[in-house]
Order: sequence, then structure tokens, then C-alpha cells
Amino acid sequence: MRNSLKMFAVAAALFGFANQATSEETVLRAVSFLPLTIGTNGVHVSEFVDRVNTQMAGSLRIEVLGGPESIAYPDQPNALRTGVVDMGFLSGSQIYRLLPINDYLAVTELMPPDRRGMGIYDAVDGLFQERMNSHLLGEHLLTMQATLYFGELSEDRVARISKGDFAGLRMRGGSSYDGLYEALGIEGYAISPGDIYTAVERGTVEGYAWPTLDMMSQGWGEITDYRLGTDFLHSAASALINMESWNSLTDEQRAQLDAIAQEWEAWSTGEADKLIEAELQAQMAAGVKIIELDEEKVPAFLAATSRNTWISLSEKLPELFALVAKNEPAGLHFPEDLRP
Repeated sequence: MRNSLKMFAVAAALFGFANQATSEETVLRAVSFLPLTIGTNGVHVSEFVDRVNTQMAGSLRIEVLGGPESIAYPDQPNALRTGVVDMGFLSGSQIYRLLPINDYLAVTELMPPDRRGMGIYDAVDGLFQERMNSHLLGEHLLTMQATLYFGELSEDRVARISKGDFAGLRMRGGSSYDGLYEALGIEGYAISPGDIYTAVERGTVEGYAWPTLDMMSQGWGEITDYRLGTDFLHSAASALINMESWNSLTDEQRAQLDAIAQEWEAWSTGEADKLIEAELQAQMAAGVKIIELDEEKVPAFLAATSRNTWISLSEKLPELFALVAKNEPAGLHFPEDLRP
């Protein structure tokens, strides 16, 4: 804790706070959970920043300090909460200890525009304000799902996985995948994204759960022999602004920033589909083989990916669960016996 506080103090001195700008332009300093050089995240963050800086030129500008190379991945949520940075493009797994909202974002079938009309979006924003001292501007990557990637596997292990037997596998996980790992008997290990390559290469883990995108752009094709053919859950990343920074803006600036964020969310949905197709082609070209689940095993697998996560949401954020459970569409991803 003492080291983190020192880091924040140094970062504050180096980077400054909101509204320190030349002339009358407001500058918001932002940090990203992945480097901007990493495919999808870089494209989406850059798109948001470009839209704001173009449409609000002379009034407000976002300056991205970088990714984990500027502020360490685990320290970014507190850096945003305490105002060391004004904005953060943060992942659901990353903020889980402060706010386990990823239990909802990972399993819902409702996209942001749907949730905005149901009061759910405002409820989630309220939780961000309460737990993270931040206002939710927008979400991206939600159309992108995750899968399981594996390094070197024996023929027997490949055959067992295809039959839905994952017991005893050592896999890099994260909060998004805890419920799935528990249901499937997988041993999960908390490993930062920057350490996944080494962990698989050295055999510390046999594989990792990761979204469909950005595996190849990080060089992990070199240590990945297989991927599961069945995708599951949703990725979730949020554009957030510190509440003090938000409140320091004018009414006009806040309204314009929110409007741009909503347009960006809609753009993100279509753009992600294009990037997913390109990623899958790159994985195939690199020789990553697909392990297909036996057809009769798919429904049980998909149910396992979400049930424990819904239960976790009901326990950790019961008021939000009560609201969303009334609106979530029926299907494989919502257990009907949990509906109020």
C-alpha cells in the first residue's frame, strides 16, 4: 500500500490533474489497461480519443498517457479513483475487487443501448460512482466473447477436452472466469496479461482464457497450439472519468462527452465483428488448431460458463441482480430458476 501511494504521488507530479491546459482548453489525462499498440483495445481507445479531440477541439482534449507501461495494470483502478489520472479505459476483471460489475457485464445478453432504456445503465453508473468515484461514459468490446487457449497438449488431453472433460487443467484465469473454472474443475491462476507468454512457455499453466481478439497481436501465437471452438461470456471494458474531473467540466462539456460516448458504443459493436474475423484468420494462418466440443456437450458447457457468475452477481450485488434479472432475455445464459 505504501509503495502504491508513493507511485500515485510520483504519477501525479509527472502527469498533473484535470484542467491543466494551455489557454482555456481542458485536458483530461487517461490511462489504458492494455498498451495502445495492442490491436483491438488500441483501435477502440484511439477511436474514442480521436472523436472527442476532433468534436470538442478547443474546449476539451484527452491525452492518453499509455497503458501498463505508464501505470501498472493492477494500480490503474485506484489511480483513477483517487484522481491521479482523470480517465481510465479499464477492463472488468481489472476493477473486480473495487466493483464486481464484471459478473454482470460478462454474462448479459443486453447491449448498452438496450440497458440505457431499462434503467440498468444508470444503476451501473451509480455503482461506479459509489465504489470507484467515477462516472461511466461508455462500454466497448461487449460483442467480443472469450475462449480457452492451450499450449502443448497430449492427444489424450485433446480428446478429453472435446468430450467436455477439463478437470485438473492449470489455466490462467481472472475474475471473469472464476465461475466457469469452478464448474469445470479447472485450476485457475491469477496472472497479469504481460506474464501469460512466460507462464505458458515455462509450463506454469497449460493455457489461458482470453477474449477472441488480441491474442495474435501480443505474440501469443508462438506459445498457443490450440483454441476451444466454443466461445463464451462477453468481454467488458469501460471508459470512465473520475468524479472530481467530471464535476469540474461545464454542463455543455459533460453533455457532449456523454453523447460522443454513446455514438462510440454503437460504432464499437460493428467494428468488433470485423476485427474478430481478421483475428480468426490470423490464428488459423499461424497454425492454431481448433478443439471442437462434442455437439451434445455444448449446452452444458455454455450453461456452466454463466450460472455460477449469475449466482455470484446475486450475492455480491443483490440490488443490481434484482433489477437485471427482470429484464434479461431467456436463453442458455440466464438460469430461469434464478429469475425472481
